[in-house]
Amino acid sequence: GDHRDLHLSIRRQRQMCIRDRINIIGGEYIYKEFLPLATKLLITEIDIEVISPDAFFPEWDKNQWKEISRKQSSENGLNFSFVEYQRY
Repeated sequence: GDHRDLHLSIRRQRQMCIRDRINIIGGEYIYKEFLPLATKLLITEIDIEVISPDAFFPEWDKNQWKEISRKQSSENGLNFSFVEYQRY
Protein backbone atom coordinates (compact mmCIF):
# COMPACT_ATOMS: atom_id res chain seq x y z
CA GLY A 1 0.00 0.00 0.00
CA ASP A 2 0.87 3.67 0.22
CA HIS A 3 2.84 3.27 3.48
CA ARG A 4 5.10 0.58 2.01
CA ASP A 5 5.59 2.61 -1.18
CA LEU A 6 6.66 5.61 0.94
CA HIS A 7 9.29 3.51 2.74
CA LEU A 8 10.66 2.19 -0.57
CA SER A 9 10.78 5.72 -1.97
CA ILE A 10 12.61 7.01 1.11
CA ARG A 11 15.12 4.15 0.89
CA ARG A 12 15.84 5.01 -2.76
CA GLN A 13 16.21 8.72 -1.94
CA ARG A 14 18.59 7.96 0.95
CA GLN A 15 20.75 5.94 -1.44
CA MET A 16 20.79 8.91 -3.84
CA CYS A 17 21.93 11.20 -1.00
CA ILE A 18 25.11 9.21 -0.72
CA ARG A 19 26.15 9.99 -4.29
CA ASP A 20 24.13 13.08 -5.33
CA ARG A 21 23.09 16.44 -3.95
CA ILE A 22 19.38 16.58 -3.21
CA ASN A 23 17.17 19.03 -1.33
CA ILE A 24 14.78 17.81 1.34
CA ILE A 25 11.72 19.96 2.01
CA GLY A 26 9.93 18.27 4.98
CA GLY A 27 7.72 17.48 6.72
CA GLU A 28 8.77 16.26 10.10
CA TYR A 29 9.03 12.54 9.23
CA ILE A 30 11.01 13.21 6.05
CA TYR A 31 13.43 15.53 7.88
CA LYS A 32 13.98 12.88 10.56
CA GLU A 33 14.82 10.23 7.95
CA PHE A 34 17.31 12.35 6.03
CA LEU A 35 18.96 14.44 8.77
CA PRO A 36 21.65 11.81 9.51
CA LEU A 37 22.76 12.00 5.86
CA ALA A 38 22.80 15.79 5.59
CA THR A 39 26.04 17.70 5.15
CA LYS A 40 24.40 21.13 4.89
CA LEU A 41 21.29 22.62 6.48
CA LEU A 42 19.50 25.68 5.14
CA ILE A 43 17.12 26.67 7.92
CA THR A 44 14.74 29.57 8.31
CA GLU A 45 14.69 30.55 11.98
CA ILE A 46 11.54 32.53 12.79
CA ASP A 47 11.27 34.70 15.90
CA ILE A 48 7.75 33.72 16.95
CA GLU A 49 6.15 31.72 19.74
CA VAL A 50 3.63 29.15 18.55
CA ILE A 51 1.09 28.01 21.12
CA SER A 52 0.42 24.25 21.01
CA PRO A 53 2.54 23.34 17.96
CA ASP A 54 1.82 19.92 16.45
CA ALA A 55 4.84 19.44 14.17
CA PHE A 56 8.53 19.91 14.81
CA PHE A 57 11.89 19.85 13.09
CA PRO A 58 13.75 16.87 14.59
CA GLU A 59 16.16 17.49 17.43
CA TRP A 60 19.71 17.90 16.16
CA ASP A 61 23.06 18.37 17.83
CA LYS A 62 24.26 21.89 16.97
CA ASN A 63 27.74 20.88 18.18
CA GLN A 64 28.06 18.82 14.98
CA TRP A 65 27.37 21.85 12.81
CA LYS A 66 29.14 25.13 12.03
CA GLU A 67 27.11 28.22 11.17
CA ILE A 68 28.37 29.39 7.77
CA SER A 69 26.06 32.33 7.14
CA ARG A 70 23.08 34.17 8.59
CA LYS A 71 20.90 36.68 6.75
CA GLN A 72 18.45 38.48 9.02
CA SER A 73 15.26 39.94 7.65
CA SER A 74 11.88 41.23 8.66
CA GLU A 75 8.52 41.24 6.91
CA ASN A 76 5.13 42.36 8.20
CA GLY A 77 6.60 42.80 11.69
CA LEU A 78 7.97 39.24 11.77
CA ASN A 79 11.73 38.80 12.31
CA PHE A 80 13.46 35.79 10.78
CA SER A 81 16.88 34.58 9.64
CA PHE A 82 18.04 32.41 6.79
CA VAL A 83 20.85 30.33 8.29
CA GLU A 84 23.27 27.95 6.58
CA TYR A 85 24.96 25.25 8.65
CA GLN A 86 27.73 22.90 7.50
CA ARG A 87 28.43 19.61 9.24
CA TYR A 88 31.93 19.44 10.81
